[in-house]
Amino acid sequence: MTLVTLSVVSHGHHKHVELLLRDLARQTISDRLLVILTLNVPEPEPDLAEFDPLHLRIIRNAKPTGFGANHNAALRSADSPWVMIVNPDIRINDPGLIMRFVEREVTAGVGLVAPVIYNSEGLREDAVRGNLDPVSLFKRVIIGKRSVVNASISSGYFTWFAGMFLALPLEVWRAVDGFDERFFLYCEDYDLCVRLDRLGYGLEIYEDLGVVHNAQRASKKSSKYFRWHLTSLIRVWSSLSFWRIWMSDIARRGRRR
Repeated sequence: MTLVTLSVVSHGHHKHVELLLRDLARQTISDRLLVILTLNVPEPEPDLAEFDPLHLRIIRNAKPTGFGANHNAALRSADSPWVMIVNPDIRINDPGLIMRFVEREVTAGVGLVAPVIYNSEGLREDAVRGNLDPVSLFKRVIIGKRSVVNASISSGYFTWFAGMFLALPLEVWRAVDGFDERFFLYCEDYDLCVRLDRLGYGLEIYEDLGVVHNAQRASKKSSKYFRWHLTSLIRVWSSLSFWRIWMSDIARRGRRR
């Protein structure tokens, strides 16, 4: 029986993908993992025989499609208890990590869980973030203030998880209907967390589980990626849900002063 259907989308990341697949093949439940690798641009295919006993399925796109569309297509036929969305530049050093994910009883009301994300220097990344409002974005991108947000579901403030490594029970993934494909790239992880919140689901970080992320920061290097980022931000800021969350957080801060 497959326990986890894990979706990875590569944009020419074949060297990173091979390292991730080796990590997954070393997992203690690797024979119960189905990894669906989507090649969004032309690149070499990994040799499936190298990663036994991992179950590996490859999708090669005729033309590039968006982040959410790729993961939705990969997970559409999933029938495992868990689905996971994992970036190709993630490293998993703990061979028991995925087993510990699926064996753990999910806290009541939680719909999405994630490990702690560390950078290649061993420092904790800001993968848990406050609302995507212009003020916090200015502090994070322009000033470079990347503070680690408390992910406690009892903190009261809205938080969302950046989409480097996300895990959801299959019934929750289906209830939220996956990613919104109108986001081609960027902010689809924020939108997913907003819609989970709207359905009454919380988020939780498993503090004893960690993975390493080798961040690419493509939107800072390419005008095309920057335009995609800006387009997604405008879509977020045009939504009623964003404004409800922002005003709620502002009111909560006012009451706590």
